[in-house]
Amino acid sequence: MVVLLTGGLWLAVLAVNVFMAPQHVLATYKRDAGNAKYVPWVLMVATCIGAFWSSPLTLWRVTGGVGLIVLGTCIAVKSLHDNPFFRGDLVAPPYRVTTGLYKYCDHPGYLGFSIRYLGFALIGDNAVSGTVFFLYLLFLVIRAEIEDFLLADL
Repeated sequence: MVVLLTGGLWLAVLAVNVFMAPQHVLATYKRDAGNAKYVPWVLMVATCIGAFWSSPLTLWRVTGGVGLIVLGTCIAVKSLHDNPFFRGDLVAPPYRVTTGLYKYCDHPGYLGFSIRYLGFALIGDNAVSGTVFFLYLLFLVIRAEIEDFLLADL
């Protein structure tokens, strides 16, 4: 049951990302030469595999997990709309974006992605889900540090 729920939620997240993301982001990801665009696919597979070892679902795990997934997805999509330079590879933009969610947080997209994946880890509720979540969080922190270095001159 957890595997089906996890797979269905990932399909819903992908649909939201495809239909709600601005066209410039989708076009950039198609041309992107970096490997970061494959990270969501790895996360999907790891989450669904980890769901096989999940404990039985409880109401609080489902509602809390789905709530975090919805919140994180909303933040991520809003940040895609706020930043015309959002892309998968690490390239310095022409200027620093300071409007929308970027007025309050340097990396709102990463915040949204991490909240969303925390929801998946909550639904999975096992060591595999927790380990993959912390590895993904480490990946996002390292990317944020690299981006801060690239943005330091702007």
